[in-house]
Amino acid sequence: MDKKAIFKFLLQAKERGLKAIEVTGGGEPTLHPDFVEIMAFIKERFEFSLVTNGSLLHRDDIQNIVSGAKWIRISIDAGSAATYEKIHRGYLNFSELLNNLKRLKKNNPETILGYSFVVCKNNYHEILDGVRRAQEYGFDNIRFSSIYTYRNKSALGEYEDEIQTRFDLALKEIKDSFDVFVFRDRISEIYHQAHSPRCWYSLLVMVIAASGKIFPCCTRKNEPNSEIGNISMSYDDVYAHRKVVSTKGCPPCWMKTKNDAADYMLLKNPMHVNFI
Repeated sequence: MDKKAIFKFLLQAKERGLKAIEVTGGGEPTLHPDFVEIMAFIKERFEFSLVTNGSLLHRDDIQNIVSGAKWIRISIDAGSAATYEKIHRGYLNFSELLNNLKRLKKNNPETILGYSFVVCKNNYHEILDGVRRAQEYGFDNIRFSSIYTYRNKSALGEYEDEIQTRFDLALKEIKDSFDVFVFRDRISEIYHQAHSPRCWYSLLVMVIAASGKIFPCCTRKNEPNSEIGNISMSYDDVYAHRKVVSTKGCPPCWMKTKNDAADYMLLKNPMHVNFI
């Protein structure tokens, strides 16, 4: 994306009330050649967060520009050097990465630092090791999520019982204010439950892809029929065409409970709605 187009679009968004930006991937955001300048622009005007693989956090300019983030989540997906190198193909030394993150947290104690662990068949045996590593290196939490197979069934079905057992053990490892987030309920929610008929959540967010095209949510990003605009348009023009998304044809999604709650609150006379 061209940085001038980004700046113009985000200024219009700020005028319309946009408060926060998550800088994330589908690729590694810190590799953008104008990353430092773009982040300086965002940092001056919005609350911000970052999802990164951490591969450039050894650079002082990257560490400095992401300081002040509300939260940063690092894609690690392992509890040992061997597994990390297998999954991430050896582009970064595991201990070097963790030490860079320890330095980041030391310099930014108010930033919530998260250890991201996408569970797959190659790493589920290290769930407990991941919790221990995260606490050892000063993370505030570890977030386990299921490997996502687009429009498909869970890739973890045969390992589900063992994964849940390991989650139980991991939860016993929690010290002080450290948090462990697991997807114990998400396996059934994502892959087995029917969709809510309408998606209200997509009206609260938008996703700008690396191409500059805009989509209603991350699960429909880059689907040709889901594009709602692009950053060459005005922010108002993009929002003028937004409408409640029908979930017919949507891939598995973890927003069902939020959409069900919104549907309930919009009933003609929902019981006890003021107590939600």
